[in-house]
Amino acid sequence: MSSDQTPLSFAGPSGLSEYQWATLLAVSDALVGPLSADAGAHGASSDPANSTTQGASSDLSEPDSSVLPQCRPSETREFLELLRDTFETRVPPRATRELGIFLSIVGSTVGSVIFNGTSTPLSNLGPRDVEEIIKGWYGSRLRPIRMGIKATSIIVRAIWLRTCPGLSTAMGYPGPPVPDATRAEAGHEPAPTSLAEDDILAKGKTVVYDGEPAIEIRTGVLVIGSGSGGSSFTHSLVQRLAAGDGEGEEDWKSNLYGSGELEQGMPDILVVERGKKYLPHPGGVPLAKTEGQGIEAVMESGGIMTTEESSISLIAGSTWGGGSRINWSACLRTDRMVREEWTRHMSRDRKQRKAWEDGMFMSDEWQDCTEAVESRIKIQTPRLEDHNRANRVLLDGARRLGSSCRAVPQNISGTFESHKSCGANCMIGCRAHDRVDADAGKMSGCRAFLGPLYGQAGVVVKGLDGFEVERVIIDKNTNRVEGAWGWINSKSESGGGSDPTTRQRVLIKASVVVASAGSFHSPALLLRSGIKNPHLGRNLHLHPTVIVHSKWKDEVRPWEGTILTTAITEYDNLDGMGHGVKIEAMNMLPSFGMAWAPWEGNSEWKERVAMYRYTMGHIVLCRDRDTGTITVDPATGRLQVSYVPSPFDRAHTMQGVLALSKILHTMGALEISMNTVGAPVWRRDPSAEKVDWSSDDSFVSFLENMVKVGNDLDRTGYGSAHQMGTCRMATSPSHGVVDPTGQVYGVKGLYVADASVFPSASGVNPMLTTMTFGEWIGRRVATRILSNDF
Repeated sequence: MSSDQTPLSFAGPSGLSEYQWATLLAVSDALVGPLSADAGAHGASSDPANSTTQGASSDLSEPDSSVLPQCRPSETREFLELLRDTFETRVPPRATRELGIFLSIVGSTVGSVIFNGTSTPLSNLGPRDVEEIIKGWYGSRLRPIRMGIKATSIIVRAIWLRTCPGLSTAMGYPGPPVPDATRAEAGHEPAPTSLAEDDILAKGKTVVYDGEPAIEIRTGVLVIGSGSGGSSFTHSLVQRLAAGDGEGEEDWKSNLYGSGELEQGMPDILVVERGKKYLPHPGGVPLAKTEGQGIEAVMESGGIMTTEESSISLIAGSTWGGGSRINWSACLRTDRMVREEWTRHMSRDRKQRKAWEDGMFMSDEWQDCTEAVESRIKIQTPRLEDHNRANRVLLDGARRLGSSCRAVPQNISGTFESHKSCGANCMIGCRAHDRVDADAGKMSGCRAFLGPLYGQAGVVVKGLDGFEVERVIIDKNTNRVEGAWGWINSKSESGGGSDPTTRQRVLIKASVVVASAGSFHSPALLLRSGIKNPHLGRNLHLHPTVIVHSKWKDEVRPWEGTILTTAITEYDNLDGMGHGVKIEAMNMLPSFGMAWAPWEGNSEWKERVAMYRYTMGHIVLCRDRDTGTITVDPATGRLQVSYVPSPFDRAHTMQGVLALSKILHTMGALEISMNTVGAPVWRRDPSAEKVDWSSDDSFVSFLENMVKVGNDLDRTGYGSAHQMGTCRMATSPSHGVVDPTGQVYGVKGLYVADASVFPSASGVNPMLTTMTFGEWIGRRVATRILSNDF
């Protein structure tokens, strides 16, 4: 923004008034803006109310926060654009309304007197004055004030970390490696490469549907979503159709199409994806060159997504390959206790109890499905030398304290050395391979399952990105699926975004439709399609997660090495029913990891950012007992996620935080903190003799105060990268949405194959189990097509 442009000349989101927007910018400048001239590396910041520091101040030589770019949010165009867009289109309208109420309360004259101790509006105060006021909000007796500043602060800091020019370089982060686009494009050229507008759409016919002009195309099986479930399902289905492995007629095409024939150029199986394709996938655009661009490109809502209650931040893939493309390569089988629970769930219906008492999840075939997936995605278990610093801390610390810890298998081809070169950037698209068929890098679902199907003889498979499905079409007389109604977005050169004014309406006719859009969008799609089931959209599990940061004497370079290769399992059954926590390493891309670092003042937080190279992040991931819901706005059809981490699950999370803190202390951390406002920060006394954690009085006091402060929602930032259970599988519609074959109860030919069919939370990264469900359901759909009973 030019120097003569004032903050108010940059219009805010439509949901905020000009006055509210000005107040938000004043808060942003105070939270992360330039430090005052006399604020050095240890600038005069004070802790928010109730915050305590335990142990002595460390005297190690720390990087000076003055080396960071002094970006003022209200004068940085990229910040303003992303902040405006966040509250215009990304967070729920309810969150924007509540933000507006919060800003009106604290920004009004009356509110200023009551909450700020001054009659001067915030927008007329200097940043340091506003900063001191913000510290008071964090300790307010009113929960809405605490919730308001907590939610606002996390979003503002995340956006600033993404958009402040030169910040990543100053922090020491070198940025993501960018594969040679020319070599990537030339390295893998199957025929056909991809489905494009001049391919299948050009061969469609023009029709009018639902009062709108559209292109009609035809396929046998439509798969909505290219992620872990959709890709695995498609591969499983193709393998069995091609082999004719089923009962009844072997001419599966005549079963799918009846007496008619598929039009020339139309695929037998069409996979559609609302996100974009990126290299090295055929037809993809180059991967992003910065962290911010990468997150924007491959994640739902550009990585800025929250629940209706603003109680938990959400991360979900929205790209070709879905969650498997952004997954941290962790591949854990669902624990036996959880599979036994799922088996009991499948036996709830009396008529089906005898048939399921041995349980699909304990069966030889379930094991066979799992092993088939593991073979395809090339599971490897890391050796000792394959762990980075954060994972070695968990492995060695758990061993010293006698806790159970295990290596986490990875879905990679080639060597760990090549995989490690990608590091934390794995989350924004693997950079360890420049060809789909290269013997290196992460084996995402689109790479392992879909890539080999292009150009294969017999079963023709194509994929279309940038396609959004509004609803599934169902014949009300026969209760049989007929296809789907949606649109294809126009593509920009960068591959991101779409232009609603140029989007093309498309009607896809199909004999079988498979929803694999994930636990958010599959239930939303079914709800918009008029499916009635009391369990639809319910039973949402999110694995609520908190982050613990630690500072170390030597550089740990947290962006380097494989992200998540160990898991402490000592605390994953705290209630005797399989509910508890796992402790794992955290992805530490700068804006992803440091936005959650505790804010006790602008100067203090900038010091933490400047210490990024010396910082580790670990997570406590909870297998949640209690659930949320997915609904759609009746007027707009917009997805609505409602979830609040329960006191039961938060208690388990706190036990995990305490256990993790003991490990970090044992391994020599200089500082330990969690993302709870007002929680104590422990700092090691450099002059004190190193002792066991239980003999360190300052550390024991730190643990006691952590419990005292707690981890309530108005003070703690929760996150979630796992979504499960919203189209639960069961043996009757009284207990779930889909049957054991994945078919939606009450609609012939409509299936679901993704993590939404989980009976409950998996307790581990759900990718491998989702792929296993895809393999299982794909086998059953193939059998039904071959026997003409779908």
